[in-house]
Amino acid sequence: MLTASKELKGKRERAKACSRNAFNALEEKKKMTIRECIDKCDRLRPNAIDDMEKVEWLEELDRNLYTEFFSKFTTKQDFTEYGDDTGATLLVNDAFASVYVYYVLAQIDFHLAEIDRYNNDMLMFNQTLDAFERHYTRTHSGKDTELKNIMR
Repeated sequence: MLTASKELKGKRERAKACSRNAFNALEEKKKMTIRECIDKCDRLRPNAIDDMEKVEWLEELDRNLYTEFFSKFTTKQDFTEYGDDTGATLLVNDAFASVYVYYVLAQIDFHLAEIDRYNNDMLMFNQTLDAFERHYTRTHSGKDTELKNIMR
């Protein structure tokens, strides 16, 4: 009985290690560039909106992700203003890069007054962003922060 328990525990540990390795492999994948995102959005939803407007939307999203989410973790995520550099890589890895596509599609639909499509795109954006944030939180260390107003 004790041997079966040890075997089961060993199997669980190996499964956890495989899971961690799979998540690390996802993290190491290349990241989408601004140009790739814009091209994909234009293929999915042809539009007349200027590419620089889309770059500004992507920059706004990454700036918010950087200040509101990535800043809570010890891993180094750099964010610089994109300007007109469409070759710049976005912050979120390819496993969750659809978050950018859904966001740009939602912005396009909002500006074209396609409210039903906008709502659908924002729903998909929020679900994908939530999945990314849960994955990232699970696989990265948070910054050590000092607790305030705690009795010692």
